[in-house]
Amino acid sequence: SSGVLTELHVGTYVFADAKRVKSGSAAIEECAACVHVTVVSVSPGRAIIDGGVKAFGGDMKGDTPPLFLKGYGIILDHPDLVFSSMTEEHGVLEAEDGADTGLRIGQTLRIIPNHICSAINLYNYVYALRENGVTEKLKVDCRGLSY
Repeated sequence: SSGVLTELHVGTYVFADAKRVKSGSAAIEECAACVHVTVVSVSPGRAIIDGGVKAFGGDMKGDTPPLFLKGYGIILDHPDLVFSSMTEEHGVLEAEDGADTGLRIGQTLRIIPNHICSAINLYNYVYALRENGVTEKLKVDCRGLSY
């Protein structure tokens, strides 16, 4: 301890997010947090997931300057899909070329949010995966405690 600092608010630096990947200041492999969602509906060229604004935050819309992010996050293992829109409870994933998404109902997906800070603030707990494969449940202190 330096004797001066008593706490840190490091935010995006700790986790990285889709905004940092798009800006070139982080690689996807450096993103340490993602939101797990489940596919709840599929139709030609589109799938619905059980995560929306209440799971990802809605403060950073895709396809807007300065970074022109595509959609609301990076869908890991599915670079051909775009997280195109969301409501409070659901998100819409679309194939860029209108082709079949290849997803199935019940499938779990991992999505890196555009802005991890506002996403983390929505959860009471996060799950940390250690190098040895052990998962640890961690409390998110001070979440939602604006005064």
